[in-house]
Amino acid sequence: MGSEHNLEFNYHLKPDESSLVDVRLLRHTLENVLSNAIKYSAPGSTVTLDISRDEEHLLFQVQDEGIGIPPQDREKLFEAFHRASNVGDVPGTGLGLSIVKRYVEFQGGTIQVTSVPEKGTTMVIKLPLNPVSAIQMPQGETDRLS
Repeated sequence: MGSEHNLEFNYHLKPDESSLVDVRLLRHTLENVLSNAIKYSAPGSTVTLDISRDEEHLLFQVQDEGIGIPPQDREKLFEAFHRASNVGDVPGTGLGLSIVKRYVEFQGGTIQVTSVPEKGTTMVIKLPLNPVSAIQMPQGETDRLS
């Protein structure tokens, strides 16, 4: 995956900066958002992942130059089994972003989407640097959600 795309990775954190995040949930989240960015972008286009922080959050921004999300589909974007009206024959189930949203919210975060049809989509995932309480999921629970 991504062999026909330009993948750009920008890491803006200092080596001594840390945060309490569920690494398994974060990995699944970023894998899904990045694979969508690649899947819905033309070969040769650029997909960018920027990792940074503000005073209270880790920020993960994924930007593509893909088909974009039509305005009429944005309201249902995170609903299970919903797929945008412009995906054509691109394979998918419509489950990925609904799971991503659950993972992000479980960690106390948010996900924001901006998109322009035929220009691309930007997703910004904000996770708290220090969650108020560390919620522990039973072993295997994340596997059941994915």
